[in-house]
Amino acid sequence: MFNAPNGIAVGSSGYVYVADMGNHRIQKFTSDGTFITKWGGYGSGDGQFKNPEEMAVDSSGYVYVADTSNNRIQKFTSDGTFTTKWGGEGYGDGQFYEPRGIEVDSSGYVYVVDSGNHRIQKFGPISATQQLSTNNSRSINNNSINNNLDINKNSVQKSHNIKSPLQNRLKSQKNKPNRKIRKREESTNNNRRNRKKEKK
Repeated sequence: MFNAPNGIAVGSSGYVYVADMGNHRIQKFTSDGTFITKWGGYGSGDGQFKNPEEMAVDSSGYVYVADTSNNRIQKFTSDGTFTTKWGGEGYGDGQFYEPRGIEVDSSGYVYVVDSGNHRIQKFGPISATQQLSTNNSRSINNNSINNNLDINKNSVQKSHNIKSPLQNRLKSQKNKPNRKIRKREESTNNNRRNRKKEKK
């Protein structure tokens, strides 16, 4: 039985996996619907879920689950044995806010729909024994991070060569004599001349 089943995935061997969201578990079936096994239960421990919404199966049969309300991804063997997890609530690289979708491509790259952060995150192939935390999950995105750094460096260098309208205005004002000071000096000089004339 299901309670608000939300996601489904089919492995290369034909097994069907269902994200039984309302029951906070994953169920596995044959292609004709024969029940095989289930795993999960409400909670935040390894192998537990809070509203798992989607899942994906890679070419080796590993199951990746978007553990939505726990703001993380969990990875399992095809029979439900926990292998690893990563994520945590936040908006940094490798963190999530209500991840609702997940896919794995033929090369093992993992794509996560980070719904609450309005973005997609891509992760490199993850071994069955690799334990990830919020900090070292960032290393998976090294290529994209380095690219962003290079882009930022270039934009910073360019920004040094491009002067804003305010900078141009200040420069022009700095080069122009102050009109108020000039008028004040002219007025002072005129007063001095008038005094000299009166003395004469």
